[in-house]
Amino acid sequence: TPLFFTAHTNYQQYLYHYFPYGLEYTSKILSSDIKTLAKKCHAIICPSPETQKRLAKLGIQNTSVIPNCIEDGVFKPTPKKKATAPTLVYAGRIEKEKNPLKLIEISRHLKTLSPNFKLYLAGTGSMLQQVSLLISKYHLQENVLVLGDTPRLLLPHLYHHADLFITASTSEVMPLSIIEAMSCGLPIIALKNSNLESLVTHGTNGLVLPPSPKTIAKEISALLHDTPKMSRLSKNAVLKSKEFVVDKVATKLVSLYWQTGQK
Repeated sequence: TPLFFTAHTNYQQYLYHYFPYGLEYTSKILSSDIKTLAKKCHAIICPSPETQKRLAKLGIQNTSVIPNCIEDGVFKPTPKKKATAPTLVYAGRIEKEKNPLKLIEISRHLKTLSPNFKLYLAGTGSMLQQVSLLISKYHLQENVLVLGDTPRLLLPHLYHHADLFITASTSEVMPLSIIEAMSCGLPIIALKNSNLESLVTHGTNGLVLPPSPKTIAKEISALLHDTPKMSRLSKNAVLKSKEFVVDKVATKLVSLYWQTGQK
């Protein structure tokens, strides 16, 4: 029976965040285990080219890039409702590897440029209290709103009322939240070296920025005031999301299963 494995996680990053002691040693053990598993598999499914490159550095070659997918009928662009304030949204877990405190630091600087902006944090996790404390410390209670655990089918409504999707994570593989946001017409704000290069192209469907909160806030403010650029990035975001509709991805997956079964 053919055996497949999907590499959905950047394991080295998780070691760094959750088991940093003896990182060099534990990383070697983890790499060895992944290579052992790869030898037993007919194919390793990589959700992104970045994942495939990471496995190639371990000498793993039996890989195929097949991305995650979305239901294009659920997440789709609609005429934007006029927001009363510039609005950003993050959807995902509030955990170390997602770097949520960086979002609050960015918000601190953004408030000096756009005092009435809103940032909605849709998600929950072990860092929720730390996030809330930092929001209070910087007096951002009127700007940063923590929504908590948000049902997935409510996300399109949230995206349709937002201007931008922002993430400070540097441990991504192929996040559905970003694909879904793009499908709703949101340009993406991401950090450099975030493993999102195959999803977000700077100046095309979003901005890929250095990790300085002050710099990011300035770039966001400038973009929000550039209506033609916002419109162009939004249209390109929708076009990019079309690469990940379920029919296209399912066809690639079935093809891989079929080819493997013929060997």
